[in-house]
Amino acid sequence: MKKLLCILLPALLGLSGCGVLRCPKPELQVRDSLVLHIKDSLAIRYIPVEVPVPVEVMREIIPSSDSSHLETSVARSDAFIDSTGHLHHTLENKAGSSLHVDVPVEEHFHTEQQQASHAEKETVIKEVEKPLSWWQKFWQVSGIVLWSLLGAGLVVLILKIKH
Repeated sequence: MKKLLCILLPALLGLSGCGVLRCPKPELQVRDSLVLHIKDSLAIRYIPVEVPVPVEVMREIIPSSDSSHLETSVARSDAFIDSTGHLHHTLENKAGSSLHVDVPVEEHFHTEQQQASHAEKETVIKEVEKPLSWWQKFWQVSGIVLWSLLGAGLVVLILKIKH
């Protein structure tokens, strides 16, 4: 009987402690980042530039039998033949006239923006008890009844051994 009690008692104590101990650890997530925005651009604009035309007068006298009159927005030209048979030719630029030329001009734009961000996210674990199912309640009650019967049986056994 003592051998049975020595084997049965540790086995019952071992089976009664079937619970898993959970120790949740809070998590801390840290995120650091550096954002660098670089904008580098090139713009080409065409700017009208005024080029002044110099006032020049040029005359030539040569023998010829032809005469003419020419005129442009910048200059005028006259040619005629005199009584001696020589050709008189005059070419002159108009006063105050200028030429407009579109010149490309490059513009460089360079900007840098730097943003630093730091974010910490801590996970907090809150334990919420889940209500027991009817099966779990049954095993709890039956365990109390079993331990009560086992305790009463041990008391009776100890009293029998002493008498």
